[in-house]
Amino acid sequence: LLGDIKKGKFYIVKGVPMYDSYAGELSLSYIAGIKPTDGGFKQVEIKPYMPDTLLSCSDTMSTPYGDIEVKWVRRYGKKTLYLTVPFGVTAHVDFCGEKKTVKYGSYIFASEE
Repeated sequence: LLGDIKKGKFYIVKGVPMYDSYAGELSLSYIAGIKPTDGGFKQVEIKPYMPDTLLSCSDTMSTPYGDIEVKWVRRYGKKTLYLTVPFGVTAHVDFCGEKKTVKYGSYIFASEE
């Protein structure tokens, strides 16, 4: 699938068509790379899975502290990750081999393909 994967839309994950299903939500979070590392969402890992068949992905995961928003884009030989972390959450980011720990706020990470 070339293009965006969005909630509430028809999309294909690993060759399987999905539409607003729980399995689809789990797969979307996997591709976006959002993974809670503790039970209360105080710590999350952000490690996007960027298959060659996708140009971009965006996902929002609701937590008790607010929404974690992830969007990644592959364009013009560059990979870009846009991340928003709510107050009270620490995100451990692993993007294209670059690892960084960030607190609340909005961030942009970029890498050459």
